[in-house]
Amino acid sequence: MTEEKFIKYYGKDVEIKLNSGETITGHCESFTRAVDSDTKVASLTIATQDGYFEIYQNDVTEIKTITP
Repeated sequence: MTEEKFIKYYGKDVEIKLNSGETITGHCESFTRAVDSDTKVASLTIATQDGYFEIYQNDVTEIKTITP
């Protein structure tokens, strides 16, 4: 997935499937561009019932928008 496609989830409720097989569901609170990241990988910060998680672009298998 390109960074341009990744950013379209900013501000939306999402379900993210990770390479590890885990699924994260929550609201995308922020987007960090690769050039602004220490890791040089774009990321989304997801607010969940268990707290905030930073999800890196290269860890994502699939992402989709969900409606509450």
